[in-house]
Amino acid sequence: MSNPIKQIVARGMGCALRLAGVERFAVTRGASILFMYHRVLPGGAPPDWPLKSLIVDLTDFERQMTWLCRRYEVCTAFDAVCGVSRGGRPRAAVTFDDGYRDNYLFAAPVLDRLGVPGSFFVTTEFIGSRRRLWFDVAALLWHRGRSAGERRSLANRMSELKRMPRAERDEELSKLAEPSDWVSSERDMPMDWADVNDLRRRGHEIGSHSRTHPILTHLSTTELRDEVVGSVETLRDHGVEPRGIAYPNGDCDEAVTAAAAEAGLRYGLCTQEGWHERGADVMRTRRIDVNPARLKRWSRRTEVGLETQCAWCALLGRRA
Repeated sequence: MSNPIKQIVARGMGCALRLAGVERFAVTRGASILFMYHRVLPGGAPPDWPLKSLIVDLTDFERQMTWLCRRYEVCTAFDAVCGVSRGGRPRAAVTFDDGYRDNYLFAAPVLDRLGVPGSFFVTTEFIGSRRRLWFDVAALLWHRGRSAGERRSLANRMSELKRMPRAERDEELSKLAEPSDWVSSERDMPMDWADVNDLRRRGHEIGSHSRTHPILTHLSTTELRDEVVGSVETLRDHGVEPRGIAYPNGDCDEAVTAAAAEAGLRYGLCTQEGWHERGADVMRTRRIDVNPARLKRWSRRTEVGLETQCAWCALLGRRA
C-alpha cells in the first residue's frame, strides 16, 4: 500500500475511533491517561539534531494542551494514578522525562497559562550540570558517524547500547567521544535546581527519573538502590518530596519496583502504551508517547493526531 493511501486509511480510521466515544470509555472504566513528553522547542527539532522523536514543536504543544484542557480534567501524574476520580471528565496528566531546561522555559509557561499542572521527572545528576545524558552523546556520535559510513539506524544503535551493561556502554562511549561531546550546548541544557524548585512552587509535580538514567533492570542490587533511593534523597536535599518515578526507558521488574517502594515512592511510570485503569498496578503505569512523526501519520493537525492515538489505545485494549 502506498504512503498516500496509508495516510487516507489512517485518517479514516482515526475519525471512526474518535466517534467511538473514548471519553465514555474512560469515565465508565475509571481510566486515566498519561502523556509522555521529553522536550518542547520553538520550531521543533533542529534539522541536524538526531533524536527528533523526543522533541515537540512549541506551537504543536500549545494546540495539544488546549485540546486536552477542553476534553479532560488535567491533573498531576500522582492524582491521575493514585487519586480518587470525581466523575465527569476523564483525568489526564502531562509528564516530562529527563529534566531538560526547555521544559522550564517553554512547556511550563503554556501549562501555567492554561491553569493546569505538569509532572516533571528529573535525572538528578543531570540537573544543574553541564554534562549531556549518555544517549544524547550516543546520538551525536551516531550522527557524526553517518558521514564515515555508519550503516546502523539510530534506533538499532540505541537498542544495542541499552542492552549493554552500564560499565561496558560507558567505556565504549568514552572511547569514541571527545571531552567536549559530553558538555551540554544551549540546545540540550538541563534545568538547574532553582528551576526545579520554581516549578514546584508554581504547583507542578516533581518526581524521580533516577540519578544517571541507566537501564534499571540491568543493575546490581547496590547500583539499583543508589540510582533510585539516591535520586530521591537528592530531591529531598533540594526541598522536593517526590511521590513517583518514571523509569528510564520504561524498564522495570520486581527488584526495580521494590527499590522504588523502599525509597517511599507511591507510583511508577513505564513507557508501554495504554490507559491506566482503576485497580491496575500503580507501580507499572502505562503512558502514551507523544511522538511528533507518529501523530502526523494520523493527521496533519497535531491535536487530532493525539486524540486519535488515545482512541486507538482504548480500542485495542492496550491499557494497564
